[in-house]
Amino acid sequence: MATFQSPAAVNDEGSPTFPILHRRDEDGEPLRVPPGELPSMHSFRHTVASRAPLAGESVDEIAFLLGHRDANLTRAVYVRELADTRRRSMRRSRMIAEFGQLFQQ
Repeated sequence: MATFQSPAAVNDEGSPTFPILHRRDEDGEPLRVPPGELPSMHSFRHTVASRAPLAGESVDEIAFLLGHRDANLTRAVYVRELADTRRRSMRRSRMIAEFGQLFQQ
């Protein structure tokens, strides 16, 4: 009976996306992957939560989606991302106030 082998993910050059998954010991056995070497579901969750403010999601909505008890935890963890979003919004508002009339017909 043949075993199923999924095709390896490769980048544009044809190299494995995650070369660490292809490392073998001297007997040809796969090497153990150290924790933190590969993206995890938690890292994807963090990425989505970090980008959500840029997409206009409120802190309360992000907290709800993440299952946080309240938005205070979300603010504590993602304070930098939230501050960056606020600064971008303020900068955009200043630019519109100063130059907005140039874009109106």
